[in-house]
Amino acid sequence: MRLQPEEVGISRPRGQRSSADPGLRREEVAELADISVAYYTFIERGRDVRPSQEVLRSIGRALHLTAGEQRQLQDLRTGAPRHPHMVLTETGEEVQELVDVLDPNPTYAMGARWDLLHWNRAAELLFANWHRRPHEEGNMLWFYLCDPYARRLYVDWEAEARNQVAHFRESYSQYGHDPSFMDLLEQIFAVTPEARSWWERHDAPPNRSGIKRVRLPDHREVGLRQLVLEVADNPEIQVVTYFAGWDDSEDDDDD
Repeated sequence: MRLQPEEVGISRPRGQRSSADPGLRREEVAELADISVAYYTFIERGRDVRPSQEVLRSIGRALHLTAGEQRQLQDLRTGAPRHPHMVLTETGEEVQELVDVLDPNPTYAMGARWDLLHWNRAAELLFANWHRRPHEEGNMLWFYLCDPYARRLYVDWEAEARNQVAHFRESYSQYGHDPSFMDLLEQIFAVTPEARSWWERHDAPPNRSGIKRVRLPDHREVGLRQLVLEVADNPEIQVVTYFAGWDDSEDDDDD
């Protein structure tokens, strides 16, 4: 259903109302988006004016677009699917609140290229202070394959790393047009050469949810159950959380 003028605070004189065109007029959208009518007309007609992301966001707010509709509007800017990791630089308040409230369960949110968007304190502790890493290393695939800490953290690091490569290929199949995906892979292959052969195998990815066996700093091995959630309004964003699965050391207690 079209957005009605009264829904955005526009009141037309009775003689200007038309049942044939009940939605917002071009000049009304332009005013709400704080751009000129001529510029909005060029955008609407597909002229080669290359509006900025901020202009498109303003139009999206003016039209009360959903997150999915806003993504489609961004796609029109380039005539091709957008670069998701460049657009999704934050998760939104609701996702951040979810990640934070799940503490003390280690939880983080990541974008389509697996760039980290938000994480809670428990995730910082489990993954060794992400916030101290260089910005270019704030990526989960990089962490799994290139961070020395990951090799110590996961009991069977190679199996875990190969599984993550298979999962990342799913994202690549949707966003492979984005050159930054291959840029990331080439950087990873330079640091971890065996990852290239794993990538070329085209292995079928296992289930995302399941038990991850990790080795804690005190050398205890524990099982953490992983759950992966997809944000309905922003399907590029995934929320990953860990909670207690089992702890082998409990079996050895005498109490």
